[in-house]
Amino acid sequence: MESLEKLDEKKKIEILSNFIKHLLMVQAAMVVPLVERYGEEAKEYIKKRLRDQMRQRYKQIAKEKKLGSDLSAFSKLIWETCLLPLAIIGQKGGTVVEATDRRLVTRDTMCILLEGWKEGTDKPEIMCEIDSEVEKAMAEAINPNMTYTKYDWGMARGKPYCEFIVELKETPIKH
Repeated sequence: MESLEKLDEKKKIEILSNFIKHLLMVQAAMVVPLVERYGEEAKEYIKKRLRDQMRQRYKQIAKEKKLGSDLSAFSKLIWETCLLPLAIIGQKGGTVVEATDRRLVTRDTMCILLEGWKEGTDKPEIMCEIDSEVEKAMAEAINPNMTYTKYDWGMARGKPYCEFIVELKETPIKH
């Protein structure tokens, strides 16, 4: 067994990445059978609980970081809570396709979430659908007028990328 001090950064990142995939596999192995057994009602219950919980968490983070209520605040929040940790372990497949003060379009070509979920289920699209509640909650936490208008988990269906569109429908509010 190697000691932590003897591990180089590359090995540490590999170990962390494998651990994250393991947790995702376990998550999918627990959630998908519940949805398969109990149907849409179970899936909708899980989605609602996740969205409600994450909205509260992201509101707290946004308040602590004194983020605004526009798309740049959303971008900062998703970067710090989701994308930066993934970039640290080598998941750098995200691209901004369009960014205005009212609309943000991104595409992802790498997804550690999908990689892990595929190890836990042969129906990763169920996990993608449930996970979309996290980003929806994030948008709502920043501004109730901000919505995910598209959450296309294409890679789960064999496409080369997933595409996400977030739009701000009205004038930003002040926190």
